[in-house]
Amino acid sequence: TFPELYKFDNMTGKVSDPVNISDPGVSSAYGCEFSPDGSKLYISYFSAGILLDQYDLSSGNADVIKATKTTLRTSNTYGGGQLQLAPDGKIYLSVETKQHLSVINYPNLPGLACSFEYNKVSLNNKSSTLGLPSLISIPVLSTVVGIHCDFIFDDFKDIDELVLLGDSYKLDSTIRMTKSKSWRKSAVKYEDKISLDERFVCEFSFAFRDGVDPFGSEADPIGADGIALVFHNSEIDKVGKSGSGIGFESIPNCLAVEYDTYWNDSSQIDHKNDPDGNHLAVFCSGEKAVSNMHGSPSDLGTTSDIPLIYVDGRRYYSKIEHNPANKELVIYLDTTDNFQTPVLVIPDFEWNQLIRTSNGLAYIGLTSATGSVTEYHEIFDWSLCYPDRVIAGIEDIFSYNEITKEKYHTVAPNPVKDQTYFKYEVEEAAQVTIEVIDISGKTVAIPVNQFQSAGTYSIPWQPGNLNKGAYYYQLKIGPENYQGRLIIGE
Repeated sequence: TFPELYKFDNMTGKVSDPVNISDPGVSSAYGCEFSPDGSKLYISYFSAGILLDQYDLSSGNADVIKATKTTLRTSNTYGGGQLQLAPDGKIYLSVETKQHLSVINYPNLPGLACSFEYNKVSLNNKSSTLGLPSLISIPVLSTVVGIHCDFIFDDFKDIDELVLLGDSYKLDSTIRMTKSKSWRKSAVKYEDKISLDERFVCEFSFAFRDGVDPFGSEADPIGADGIALVFHNSEIDKVGKSGSGIGFESIPNCLAVEYDTYWNDSSQIDHKNDPDGNHLAVFCSGEKAVSNMHGSPSDLGTTSDIPLIYVDGRRYYSKIEHNPANKELVIYLDTTDNFQTPVLVIPDFEWNQLIRTSNGLAYIGLTSATGSVTEYHEIFDWSLCYPDRVIAGIEDIFSYNEITKEKYHTVAPNPVKDQTYFKYEVEEAAQVTIEVIDISGKTVAIPVNQFQSAGTYSIPWQPGNLNKGAYYYQLKIGPENYQGRLIIGE
């Protein structure tokens, strides 16, 4: 047996991109366990040679992960057995025939700093085999019924939570962003601001159709100009320029992901130094009006290595992931929703270095535009979810869609190093309590316990001397109760 590491999408349950991380010639992997903060992987081996290895997963890159291997102990005998994360935050290892368990004292720490101790915990003159009792590595406070989503539009039959601007309009169960007429612009925005301080996944699907080029100047597929996903913290009714502006150019304090189907090169009056007529790019100009000039400081990344976007009604799917832990914005575009490989990754990505938010909040929307060349732009579905924000309760899982619209609350940054902020909304004056709970279910801190007036709060909190690892927080606002995961890291 040999270890393989997979990517796991905890929104869909899909695993992908297997990576064999075993040593050449070593094929007897037996146990594996993740550190409490998920940054380290430990693998034990049954045959003689290597007893225990550690891998650092924080890079997210397969080659880098394999290069981080640290052998914590070798063995001239058989017997490396099961690894198990215990309620005390340590990882225990059984070794066949031994009268002690071995222990990793600080599993979140890299290399030898994790403090692996061989034959440390006495079994009172009893001998270990290979197994250990199975434990749940995180507390089950109640029935988990899903993750929090600010919105899920499987279609657009009901658009009460959306703001349609410019030429956008509802067409049956879709939203048609622009008509196939010249120099049009439009936008659709979600009515409430979203959290940018935590990990989120945004997905939508779209199609372009009925392209018209009155000048006969564009190569097939004919049509212009495209759509964009925007995040901005200016007035919600802001719409940018038409034509090459794709409905977002000139919006202040804005970041945009554009899907561009027209080649506005230097020969055009309205040129943007486009690489071609089928590309994807990310633009941000800080708090200033956003520019979408390629090659300028506003251009955070551009790629033409994307599927060819036809203008015949074919459906395309896009996913945008933001993970503050690894400081990346990851963008997928495909002809199916079985996303495998991103088309563009923006490294060193930090919102607070790009746009000014309101306590980590900003608007999200979709924009589009036509110029002298035209096409219809249509949106079929749209969602925004937070994989780390678990919804818990005794409700049946089929009531999931009815309970996802909970009040806004989050903890950021998370993982926590020195200080984090509990951010939440109180709609009506109420008693508010926040408890931090360890993996044994014990309350270890109470950052808030007071009566608060209606409003939005951002409460600072320091973990102090609490051990590093996984915790949960419980937020009570009057009779309402919310929970989320909290990681205390390095």
